[in-house]
Amino acid sequence: MCFAVALLIDLCQLEVFKDRNKKKNAWLKLLEIYQRIEPNANVGSLKKKVGNIKTYYRRELKKVEQSVRSGRGADDEYVPNLRYFELLEFLRSQEIEIPGVSTVDLVGEESQVEEEDL
Repeated sequence: MCFAVALLIDLCQLEVFKDRNKKKNAWLKLLEIYQRIEPNANVGSLKKKVGNIKTYYRRELKKVEQSVRSGRGADDEYVPNLRYFELLEFLRSQEIEIPGVSTVDLVGEESQVEEEDL
């Protein structure tokens, strides 16, 4: 099941799946697979399940990245609790990292501008 969800998420990111009808058909095909596990499932509950899986993956990925950035040794590196974390590794390329703004740089620039004005 997890592989099927991962496949759908991956396919939905392709340009072909910008087409509403093709995307709907993909959700319906995945729903057929998911209904083997959860017979009363519908597309809404499936989308919620997929969203939850992506959220859990992001949460674990964030913990892994923070562990690496903290400078801990390899022995203390965070190990994800999700048993399917590696299966969802393709989602890492879809994560958008927004660069932060360093206030230290801004303070340095402001004092430099003030000195030039004098």
